[in-house]
Amino acid sequence: MITHTIRDGAIFRESTTSNQKVLITALSQKDWLKVKEVAHQIKGSGSSFGFPMLTEKAKEVCDAYDSEQLDQITGLTEILIAELDKAIT
Repeated sequence: MITHTIRDGAIFRESTTSNQKVLITALSQKDWLKVKEVAHQIKGSGSSFGFPMLTEKAKEVCDAYDSEQLDQITGLTEILIAELDKAIT
């Protein structure tokens, strides 16, 4: 049981670090589709690993994309990136 928890935690940190890097790159390139794809992945996993705030912030990014509020995606993505940082530190 403890081994699974440690392994799951390591996988979560690796995935979160990778997602954060991809979000930073996609944001700098204004690749909104990529931002949405990564946010969608985070939305699905945040609460599962005990980070409901990640799920909430990722949902806000996805919702902004889906409702074509592209002017809000930059700020929402920056908030999501900051939440990812909190989760891995």
